[in-house]
Amino acid sequence: MSSDLLALLLSRIQFAFTVSFHIIFPAFTVGLAAWLAFLEALSLVTGRPVYRRLFDFWLRIFAVAFGLGVVSGIVMAFEFGTNWSELSRRTGPIQGPLLVYETFTAFALEASFFGVLLFARTRVPRWFYLFACVMVALGTTLSAFFLAAFATLAASFLPYIVPFSLTISQAAAPPSSLAFIFWGAGIVVLPLTLICTITVYTIFKGKVSPSADQTRVTSPDRSTHT
Repeated sequence: MSSDLLALLLSRIQFAFTVSFHIIFPAFTVGLAAWLAFLEALSLVTGRPVYRRLFDFWLRIFAVAFGLGVVSGIVMAFEFGTNWSELSRRTGPIQGPLLVYETFTAFALEASFFGVLLFARTRVPRWFYLFACVMVALGTTLSAFFLAAFATLAASFLPYIVPFSLTISQAAAPPSSLAFIFWGAGIVVLPLTLICTITVYTIFKGKVSPSADQTRVTSPDRSTHT
């Protein structure tokens, strides 16, 4: 296998791994956001505490999935330009708006009201908290819609990216760029990211404890402070 084909193959494997890892979290959060809105509505209507406990449990899981989806989605968006530069150049006027719409619904709408869910339970009326749950569910649904439109458009022309003009191999970035991104991101950036994450977790493990209205950080040499 030539070096050019090897770089293309590695690039496609890298991008496939990123997409496969990322899609787990949006697919999970779409249904989970609607489930959270349903639980909050039951809690508001019936007043039974069991729905509140279920909501708080699933909200933590949603927060983790949402965060991982955002982080992996940013990496995926960059790989469109680094791994598939020719595709981005030729189809940018079509694919760009779809990604922009997805970004606005996921970050502007969903993330804004998600902040209300995390930090404003005791600071807003209950009806507004339910409204925030519905807006988060709407944001995840719109985000999934635009991503599905983007993926369907890309898959409908296989093996062409631009019909009868540009194949997948031609849509890829130059082999030198693919090799640099694969080895640079996979061998250098990823280990550094893992090291940073493990270090931060180790430093703050056991020092952060949630309370009703605030997060308290316990210092080993003095009393708890905000």
